[in-house]
Amino acid sequence: MDIEPLLYFSAICNSQEKVLDFAEYDTEINNPFMGTYHFGYLGNESHIIKTVWYDFYTRGYYNSNIRLDGVNVLINEDSYIDICYLLGGSLLIWVINPMKSNLIQTSCITTNRIDLEIDPNDEWLKNKEKIQYQFDLKKKQIEKQIQLMDAYTNRLICQYTYRYMLLYENWNADNVEWEKYSEEEILHEFDYIEEALFDGTHDKLHDGGLMKYHEAGKPKKLAVKWHVKKSEYTAYFWFEDEEICKVFDRFYGAHPETKTDFMIRIDSEKNKYELALFRYGLKEPQVINESAYQLIVFRNKFECYRSDNYNQPKGAWIW
Repeated sequence: MDIEPLLYFSAICNSQEKVLDFAEYDTEINNPFMGTYHFGYLGNESHIIKTVWYDFYTRGYYNSNIRLDGVNVLINEDSYIDICYLLGGSLLIWVINPMKSNLIQTSCITTNRIDLEIDPNDEWLKNKEKIQYQFDLKKKQIEKQIQLMDAYTNRLICQYTYRYMLLYENWNADNVEWEKYSEEEILHEFDYIEEALFDGTHDKLHDGGLMKYHEAGKPKKLAVKWHVKKSEYTAYFWFEDEEICKVFDRFYGAHPETKTDFMIRIDSEKNKYELALFRYGLKEPQVINESAYQLIVFRNKFECYRSDNYNQPKGAWIW
């Protein structure tokens, strides 16, 4: 039998002393973490999440009461909540709705190790020692998986302060450089940008917030739309997790709080596109190697460009 490092007992979402929903276990949830508990849709009210679980790794019971009051998240009638339990009493919580989702970091959440009173006839108590013994037999294997998952999780949930900058410029292939248009030559007009990130969040609000400095994880997908006169363009970027992690780790180093410009350079006429990171003090932006992402571009809904490494399935840009 498969032995899970954590055993979930209950998770209840309360609003004004009324139980709204119980969590359901879902291993196919739409975020990068497996074994996440999913609450149904919630109303636009303050919420308290009460949850209890057992950690085989630390041999301890934990509980937590999480209040979402005052947390800067978007909650409305279409919102729902996902919880991911981590070893040692930590939690990850997402507040999600179709337009925008937020990751509430573990530093915002207080968990407590507790003495849990359980009915002596409870099936869980009867089987606890047996399950713990089976877990201990596989502990070395599980520890390796835990180490890999911890490293993966830490890299994916790390957040940075950056903004997207769209630069419509002319690619000079002879000089191998980008050249700025004069004000009279600029014909491009920005429409919107959408993002989905490796920390399980997304933003489709089209409210200009992504063009301002904001905390965000590493990009997983970007959709950018602009037009030139009567021609409409849409570019879709898909990022490779290992490659983009290397780029961000190398660029930010020990200072993830550094304010950064995530530059998207566009030459629609020559079908030349480039991504780069830039911060104050650098002489030149750090170009993101094309191996870190795939790109497809449409003009008036017809494909006009795709990167050499593009291998996404048909219709993958609908997200």
